[in-house]
Amino acid sequence: MIPLEIGAGRLTDESGRYLGSILLFKDLSEIRTLRNEIARNQRLVTVGRLAAGVAMKSATRSAPSRDLRPISGSATAKTSRTPRPLPS
Repeated sequence: MIPLEIGAGRLTDESGRYLGSILLFKDLSEIRTLRNEIARNQRLVTVGRLAAGVAMKSATRSAPSRDLRPISGSATAKTSRTPRPLPS
C-alpha cells in the first residue's frame, strides 16, 4: 500500500465558468521512510544514553573497592621504603 496525500480542486475560467476538476496525488512513501528512520534513531539515542548511565554507575561503584585500592596500597608501599645509595 502506498501512502498518498490527495488534493482536489475546481478549474474555472476568468468569468467563473466551470471547466473541470483537478486531482493531485502526492506519494508520501519517502516521508514515511524518513519518519521511521527518525523514530529509530531516537530509540537508539535513548538506548545509548541508558547504556552510558549503566556503565557510569558500574564504574563508580566498582572502582574504589576493586581498582583503586591496589594502586594506592602499592604507591604507599613504594614511597615508605628508603632509597638505596647508588654504588660508587
